[in-house]
Amino acid sequence: EPGKYSSVRTPYVRGILDELTNPDTETIVLRACRQVVKTTVILIGIGMSMDIDPCPMLLLEPTLDLAERVSKRRIAPMIRDTRVLSELIGPARSKDADNTILNKTFRGGALTISGANSPSGLISEPRKKLFFDEIDYYPPTVGQQGDPISTALQCAITFWDRKIVYVSRPSVKNLSRIDACFDASDQRYFHVPCYSCGKKQKLEWAQVKWDSGHPETAVYVCQYCSAAWDDGRRLEAMIDGEW
Repeated sequence: EPGKYSSVRTPYVRGILDELTNPDTETIVLRACRQVVKTTVILIGIGMSMDIDPCPMLLLEPTLDLAERVSKRRIAPMIRDTRVLSELIGPARSKDADNTILNKTFRGGALTISGANSPSGLISEPRKKLFFDEIDYYPPTVGQQGDPISTALQCAITFWDRKIVYVSRPSVKNLSRIDACFDASDQRYFHVPCYSCGKKQKLEWAQVKWDSGHPETAVYVCQYCSAAWDDGRRLEAMIDGEW
């Protein structure tokens, strides 16, 4: 959908974004499936920092090719279409060392975009904010540096107010990086209230029921009172949800 960003469609993202500016929160872990605004959370975090909390930042993608693609298709349009950001950073130019596809310099800070398979992107200057995207798809080691996440974390150790964001869809059970990060967190889930009994619950696929052979009859069934929610009821419940 074109136009200004709104969290109305995805109200669960609000609590995550609040933690991006919570000084008591150092690390954020977001384990989620495809196409549920994982990368959008990172983009908003980067854009917010460019505007009101300028600092050195790193965005790490699984590969250098993907890093270039994210920069061209996601970050460049965000900068172009957001007035306060376009005034800070102009279009990327090959002859402009301060603004290339993989490096964006702005007043008070800079953004480096790199791949977890690229040693050079992990061992340069200190960085206050680290955004790790799709960490389950990082290589186990990068060059002679070892684990790419451990290597990148060394760039942030001098900042007392550092912010570290891990984002990924999970991969292989017992080998998943994002599962390990989530297990080490406070493990919040998004809970939504039932329109009938009012009890809050995290949505579970097992509660989706339909008549055999007729998926168009699918409803969500409350875990407590068995009230049936159509998709409209589900969306209304999400608006009133909380972590």
